[in-house]
Amino acid sequence: MKHLTVQLHRAWGALTRHQEWNIGIVRAPISAFIDPDFVPAVEWLPAPPRGRFAADPFIFEHHGNRYILYEDFDLLSERGHIAALRLLDDGGVEPCGPVLSMESHLAYPYVFSTEGQLYCVPESARAGEVALYRIDGLPGNLESVCTLIPDFHAVDPTVFEHDGRWWLACTDQKAGPNNTLVLFHSDTLHGPWRPHAANPVKCDPGSSRPAGRPFTVDGELYRPAQDCTHTYGGRIALNRISALTPDTFREETVRWIEPD
Repeated sequence: MKHLTVQLHRAWGALTRHQEWNIGIVRAPISAFIDPDFVPAVEWLPAPPRGRFAADPFIFEHHGNRYILYEDFDLLSERGHIAALRLLDDGGVEPCGPVLSMESHLAYPYVFSTEGQLYCVPESARAGEVALYRIDGLPGNLESVCTLIPDFHAVDPTVFEHDGRWWLACTDQKAGPNNTLVLFHSDTLHGPWRPHAANPVKCDPGSSRPAGRPFTVDGELYRPAQDCTHTYGGRIALNRISALTPDTFREETVRWIEPD
């Protein structure tokens, strides 16, 4: 009876009250976000159906089309899967359906390219691994390539190249999803991946948890992060990385991007 009561409570909550997350597009270069006076104008996509939300969008081009991979979260089941949208020339969107589903929760479908191939590393913290998938065509399912890091509950894993080395930044679910920044590095994308000598390299809920793809402007590397000091996803912290080696790490927050 207690289990049934919990299920009914969750179902009622999903129907009557929940967080609302949606995807918005800012038509400006990424470098604009470094400007402290820049206020992004957001074009919101159509709201998801009641009882669901859309989050963690990653935009990319593929075969002449622009797509977004994102987390499609079902509040009733409390589980997300990875879905895709195609951006149309008239400003509209075309759903491409689910592209990756598992028994456990999926989120943050991090997209990047190397050597002409598109890849996705979704968050699969509940499954206890960091896995690499190949994007060959949409609509269609993501193709499993390999496990990058086994037996680790990585939150928002973010893969990027810097100074001839591959890096993976994330937080550790077991230490608190918003609290500690953890780094791994490898000579090649497929590994083996090794933990940073100073892990965790940062302990700060205000600027640890990744919030998208790192980028370079004027030779300097920036890492977007979430400020979860007061609430999950409260605002974005832009961090400038000044030192990144297998033994050292330093960054400073140069700007916060507030919600409207």
